[in-house]
Amino acid sequence: MKFWIAGIWMMSTALWATAQKGRYPVMLDISKQYNLQGSNWTGIAVADNGSVMLHTQTNGLLLLKHQKLHIIAPKANAPVISLQNSMLFYQHGFYVNDLANSKLFRLQQDSLQVYASIESNGTYNLNKGILIIDAFPIPTKATYFDGRNFTAVRIPPPADSINTTATQAIALRHTATGEILLAMPHLKGSNLFRFDEQQKAFAFMHYVNAPVSSSWSYYTPQGDILYYPTLAGDANKNWYLLNPQGIVSQAGYTVSFVSNYPREHVIQKDQQQLLVDEKLLGSTVLPLPRLLQAERVQQTQFDKGYGTYYMGTTNRIARIFPHVWEYPVLYNENNSNANHSIMQTANGDVYIGSYTGFLSKITAHAIEPIANDRAILPGGLGVGNTLNFFSENWNGLVQITGNNQRRYLTRFKPKHSNTGFYLTFSRDSSRILAGFGGDSSFGSMPTKNFMAGGAEWNIIGPQQGVQLANILTVAEDPKGRILFGRTSQGWGIYDTSSKKATSYLKSNKQTSIGVMSSCCDSHGTMWLGTDNGLWYYDGYLPGSITPKQLTQIQHPILNENNNITTLQQWGNYLLIGKGQRLLLLRLHKNRSYKNTPIEIRYLHPYELPMTTGVEQNTMLVDRRDSSVWIATTDNVFQVMMRDWLQKPTYTVQPIISVATGDDTLYSKAGKTIQLAPTNNSLSIDIQYQTPDNLPRLLQVALVADGDSIRWSSVTLDHHWEAFNRQTGPYTFYVRVFEQDGSMQQFAFPIHIRKFLWQQWWFWVSISLIVIITALYFINLKKRQQLAEANAQRMKAETEALRSEQNRQLTNMQVKSLSNQFRPHFILNALNTVGAQLYDKPEVDEVLGQLGDSIGIIFRNSQQGSIAHAFAQEWKLVQSVINIKQMEYHHAVTVHYPDEATVTALAEWPLPMGILQIPVENALIHGLRNKEKGSKHLYLGLQETPDHLLITIEDNGIGRKAAATMTNHRNNGVGTKNLLAIIDLLNQHNTAQIHFDIADVPAPDTGTKVCISIPKQYNYAL
Repeated sequence: MKFWIAGIWMMSTALWATAQKGRYPVMLDISKQYNLQGSNWTGIAVADNGSVMLHTQTNGLLLLKHQKLHIIAPKANAPVISLQNSMLFYQHGFYVNDLANSKLFRLQQDSLQVYASIESNGTYNLNKGILIIDAFPIPTKATYFDGRNFTAVRIPPPADSINTTATQAIALRHTATGEILLAMPHLKGSNLFRFDEQQKAFAFMHYVNAPVSSSWSYYTPQGDILYYPTLAGDANKNWYLLNPQGIVSQAGYTVSFVSNYPREHVIQKDQQQLLVDEKLLGSTVLPLPRLLQAERVQQTQFDKGYGTYYMGTTNRIARIFPHVWEYPVLYNENNSNANHSIMQTANGDVYIGSYTGFLSKITAHAIEPIANDRAILPGGLGVGNTLNFFSENWNGLVQITGNNQRRYLTRFKPKHSNTGFYLTFSRDSSRILAGFGGDSSFGSMPTKNFMAGGAEWNIIGPQQGVQLANILTVAEDPKGRILFGRTSQGWGIYDTSSKKATSYLKSNKQTSIGVMSSCCDSHGTMWLGTDNGLWYYDGYLPGSITPKQLTQIQHPILNENNNITTLQQWGNYLLIGKGQRLLLLRLHKNRSYKNTPIEIRYLHPYELPMTTGVEQNTMLVDRRDSSVWIATTDNVFQVMMRDWLQKPTYTVQPIISVATGDDTLYSKAGKTIQLAPTNNSLSIDIQYQTPDNLPRLLQVALVADGDSIRWSSVTLDHHWEAFNRQTGPYTFYVRVFEQDGSMQQFAFPIHIRKFLWQQWWFWVSISLIVIITALYFINLKKRQQLAEANAQRMKAETEALRSEQNRQLTNMQVKSLSNQFRPHFILNALNTVGAQLYDKPEVDEVLGQLGDSIGIIFRNSQQGSIAHAFAQEWKLVQSVINIKQMEYHHAVTVHYPDEATVTALAEWPLPMGILQIPVENALIHGLRNKEKGSKHLYLGLQETPDHLLITIEDNGIGRKAAATMTNHRNNGVGTKNLLAIIDLLNQHNTAQIHFDIADVPAPDTGTKVCISIPKQYNYAL
């Protein structure tokens, strides 16, 4: 009897110890994550590889794998599953037992297929197989399935001594042992049978002499029975502990709801719902997360791969991480805002202080408010059994003693404030170090004086060389030097032997970093958490420490743009609070991190769901259990670090899927994906499955052959897109940050095949035709020019003849340059037409415009004229725009000048191509390569008494970005030739043509071309 009473007391104590109001295990709301609207989540099964099968009575069956949710449906020839009565289980694969239709379905290729026809009323997962029991209320047989064979199992009849009619029989699985307990209650008692999986048979266990009409029964880990009978007169429906002789005692709590498959259960204690797993019963009980407290639990499932729970309720499907706890309602059961200090006293109690003035004590049993009337600043410290923190006033350093008395440890010295931002121990704990605010100083005091309420500090300030106001962090290295810092200003070192401080200021460019947090580890390495990553120096180095002796830890996660706000040592790890992440760096005894792999582990955002950044210097390693307390602006978390580090770690082998519109292509690392030239906009998903079912932090980059890698930011997003990529070979790189701290890199070759018109032989043929045609007209014109020059030389004086020869030579250079961009236009036009030959009705229209443009160019060549009318140039511009609009699917918005202005300028002469070439450049180089946002092209015309002013402006990617693109490097000759023509023409004219190209001012992007053409200009050289 004493044994049973002790067991009851242990369970009651365990329940009370874990039932603190305001303390909850962390929960991932899967329904919210995947925007699931289903209700009554009554089925959960977790596979060995971490994938999860779910059942909701409103949305049917779902499969969570590869970080995606898949809807599962039966094959077309399979009967419709009665989802209201289905049970899920995982054993040698995913199965669904359809009770209503007596069908066993198996998941194959993401769809359900009939596996067997079997009568059943309940399915239970065992260690090596499953047990299927036939119809209730009086089951007579069962079937055991080991994944290959079905074995019939006989259920023994009721004992002869019981001859009354049986009520509802209950089958229960012992989660810890995997055994099945079958309770067959009668009006006067219950027979209990145990299923032996080794023998595949039921054996009589014992008879419980208690009048019941229904019951729920469980094993405890000690083999005892936890029984929930409906007894006459027991209106509270209490749970009882039973021994073979009958009811022993009430267990001290009542049932809120009991889930069915398997038999974890939810109970209620002091209006708080608690999750009880049989393998944990008597030692640990988990309160439901805050969001689930008001919901009815339908199903729970333990995840062996990572030691978490999946839980289905009436409204959502969730995952619970029992190794991380949150405290969202620390203050007056309302909130946990502005948490600035976490302190622990010698007796083990933890205190959380808020800038709003709240202060709470967290004991093993409760969260208690502590009276406080002052804002609590960062960096509080527990010294002995006293609490010590800064506040914003002249008596700013507050000490609360064990009997809750207040002391104000002021300095009573002029020109010094009494507030500050950091308290810590010296390296040997013999002194207290304090970073003061409002002036440039920090101080030290013997610990025994501090605990006694001393107020006289040894001040290190401007007289010693401290030039940083508001010291945010101080730490002592093995040589007795004290590092101090402030994020916005810099850092410094105080040498206790020389009593001199050296400050390194960002404003004087003496340092590039500002220090917010610091920590000297047990090996002697001094760590600096800065606004530019993590830095360190060897604390055993002799002499002065200068910026040259600092080394930065290079790691993508550390190099992100967030301040490192807090540092602490835990065992052989450095804990790093950075942004919304808690990171762990493995420490080296030799204090050197050069030329060695840097291992950075991270608490996954699913299990440590910070919604705001880690607060300044607000982290605590609990001396009782080595758990880690960490505060954000709106929450406090407690990480059972030892439990987390003992969890198994898994590495991933990702594949990628590329959606092409008509199909989805899959590839492993190293295997090339071939894409059609029209599939040059990529939609890539990164997929893998691990037993922990946690997506990894990663970086990606799509790199054209010959280009350098430019990594994306570190992210959990496994979907990536790129638009309008040029044809050619690429490599899609994926860098995965594993849970064990390692980093893996994978390469996926992707080749976008070329169009027919992009093949070299195609263009050789087209180029020969164009070149031969151009040479014919050039040669013809040269002959005419030579004949005219010979006739003039015979009539002119020798000096005039020499002058005419120079002019003719210049004219020939202009014609040669002019004729170069004419074939260039034809090539670009044919390039566009060739790209659009597939099922494009607009091709006829474009070919007509192309014919008109070629006519203009060739007639101009025949006439030997450098200039032509504005109306002809405008036709070339419109032809270029229409051709490119068809290629870009009319994605560019073109802003034209008003028609009256165009008409009025119809006869104005200007060099051929002076509008067409910059418009073509804007479309090809600026707008084509723009992947995000709208695309605009602005054309402006203005006539003054003496000039025609032209502007061509686009909002494309700009010249600097375009210069890196392949099409820019291959097609830059047009503008170069045009500028050469203008330069030659300007040599023979007083009034000059001006052609200016400039970038659009930041923050916008794009290019603007401004052209000024004089009204009186001589084009005849």
